[in-house]
Amino acid sequence: MDLISVGVFDIGEGLDLVLDLGRHQSIKLTQGDSMSDQSVVMIVEDASPLFNYPFDMYTLEFEVQSQIVNTTEEPYKETQITTGLILFEGEVGWETHTELSALYEADGVTMRPGFKFFMEIRRSTSVKFFSMFIVILMWTISLFVFVLALNYCLSHSDEISYDVPALAVGLLFALPFVRDVQPDVPVVGATIDVFGFFWNVALVAGAAVIVLAALATRVQRNTIRQYEEAEAAGPLQ
Repeated sequence: MDLISVGVFDIGEGLDLVLDLGRHQSIKLTQGDSMSDQSVVMIVEDASPLFNYPFDMYTLEFEVQSQIVNTTEEPYKETQITTGLILFEGEVGWETHTELSALYEADGVTMRPGFKFFMEIRRSTSVKFFSMFIVILMWTISLFVFVLALNYCLSHSDEISYDVPALAVGLLFALPFVRDVQPDVPVVGATIDVFGFFWNVALVAGAAVIVLAALATRVQRNTIRQYEEAEAAGPLQ
């Protein structure tokens, strides 16, 4: 068979080239077809589901066979041919492991044209590292703000300061944005949220409630003291 220089497939009249990819996917090229890229949709299986992000893992497995089909007479005559593969691996944030194995007839001994394709897909090391870094960062910030809130609450000072309350309330709304910095992170509910984000939000929310209550108490004490000082100064005048 020849490939015409203008990018048109030339296999001969009445002949089709069929590439089978598993049981439900195939690509067919007929005389005169364009040599533009062909695409098929393959469904991956979750060996470790997305819930386990960033340690989720997926596999893809199917048989690859090529055949020439003579459609000039019925029944159609099919001739198996050798199939080659050029694999372009690599996607930012992902690592892949590919294996090719031979195909055998039902007797398990006789080889037949084609091969079995297997690919394992998982998050790259950099994605895992950065995701864990974000989780540790949220824990560190949340614990720091909670301790700061306890210190603010247990202090005997009556100084009215809005720094700590503003920090706690601001961080409460900032945590979701910090979480979403993780590459391709799924919606809230993944394993990392159960062990991190949910508890971080609870800690910061508790810190915000504590400092707001302490602030309200300080304001009330200052108001009462000013009222008492005003009453004491009244008779003296």
